[in-house]
Amino acid sequence: MRFSAKLISSVPSDAERNFIISYFCRDDTIQVFELAERNSGRQSNKFMEKQGHQNPFTKQSYKEKEFVVGNTIYLKKYVFRLLEMDEYTKKYMIVIYSIKKIRKTDISLEIQT
Repeated sequence: MRFSAKLISSVPSDAERNFIISYFCRDDTIQVFELAERNSGRQSNKFMEKQGHQNPFTKQSYKEKEFVVGNTIYLKKYVFRLLEMDEYTKKYMIVIYSIKKIRKTDISLEIQT
């Protein structure tokens, strides 16, 4: 499952960073890839290696049901907001969870310090 995401941070330059978060259902692992904007001084690369992560609130590994557009995901010291899912993920969720319609969600992020 793949989602576009934004980093939630009190650092203003972090608000412009774009990420792809991949969740692997087979082994409940997560990988994060950063998509660098042109002329940002950053490079597109792997931000976080594929590994298991615990939800800090449940103290259990993240499960696929927690990956929903609009949710906040806590990975190590980073906080991400899931913005959109790819087409494959939409189709997968429709089949697995019998979701009749997945609507596009318009999310405006406000970084609070």
